Amino acid sequence: MNLTIIINDMKRKYYIFITLMLSFLFLEAQQSQDVTIPLSDPGKRGTLHVEIHKGPITVKGVNRQDILVKYQSMESGETKITDAKNGMKKISGGLPSLEITEQSNSVYVESDDWNKGLILNIEVPRNFDLELQSYNKGEIEVENIAGKIALESYNGRITAKEIEGSVVANTYNGQILVTFTKVNNDEPMTFVTYNGKVDITLPASAKANFKMKSQQGDIYTDFDMQLNKSPNQIKKEGDKWKKTVIDNWITGSINGGGPEVSIQTWHGDIYIRKR
Repeated sequence: MNLTIIINDMKRKYYIFITLMLSFLFLEAQQSQDVTIPLSDPGKRGTLHVEIHKGPITVKGVNRQDILVKYQSMESGETKITDAKNGMKKISGGLPSLEITEQSNSVYVESDDWNKGLILNIEVPRNFDLELQSYNKGEIEVENIAGKIALESYNGRITAKEIEGSVVANTYNGQILVTFTKVNNDEPMTFVTYNGKVDITLPASAKANFKMKSQQGDIYTDFDMQLNKSPNQIKKEGDKWKKTVIDNWITGSINGGGPEVSIQTWHGDIYIRKR
């Protein structure tokens, strides 16, 4: 099933507001469905906001002027009729819902179901900003985007490839892998995970100041990085006592320095690669 929304009134001066409440039919939930969302101002930059409670998110930048959302239940597979209580046959369970809203080139894709997961594959114009968030089984993959990108997953790795712009990425369980073709020299960036490595590839000419910490791992780079020693922090407690904090952050700069890039992991190595 392909659901396409077409807006004919191109002279409308006010924003176009679209809300879709998508309910999965049981027989159709086993296959990927898609919906096309037109933008209020095609060709202009917008922002995609995605928040789901369970399931992976994949976003790819392509040559288009609208948004294509492909969605599928995580419980896809063959339709089966199973035995249930009191001799009844179970032919369908609860299925996830999905809400999509567009307003002034801001597109919101949301599902608040914690038990039934969704698999999302989304295509956007390449020049688009992203704010993506998932919790359980929440792997996030982004490719070929030029913009400001914010990625957050509680359980799942984060991968961003062929990025032009800036990235902020946070996850609890999973590695962070980001490859840039060009960085925004005005935007600070942050990469944080608790369990997993952080692997960042930057153009050879990128300018940045780094602040890095790995509790149980090592830090590697093939840049000619100028390292700085972080001073110990002295904190006063009460009227008499002072506490000295040994700060194990590693700081350094490449190509004369630039916006701050903060990288932190507790269980994993850090890699800063030169492209």
